[in-house]
Amino acid sequence: MLASAVLLRYPALLWGRKTDDRAAAAVFAGGTSFGVMSLGYGVGETFQVGAAVLGFGLALLGMATGAWMADERQ
Repeated sequence: MLASAVLLRYPALLWGRKTDDRAAAAVFAGGTSFGVMSLGYGVGETFQVGAAVLGFGLALLGMATGAWMADERQ
């Protein structure tokens, strides 16, 4: 819920098209993919969608909170 609220407040985080520095976005995407797949396959014998969704939600929460903190510090 918090991630959705922050993304609504700062739509450029999701829809931004600036290609100046995409290193942070690339690291976030790679880390999210690794985390989701690790949690999804690491819990049981088959892919666990619930664990994968938890990992994705935690990644979004971390991203939104980081953007919020960066905005507050400026």
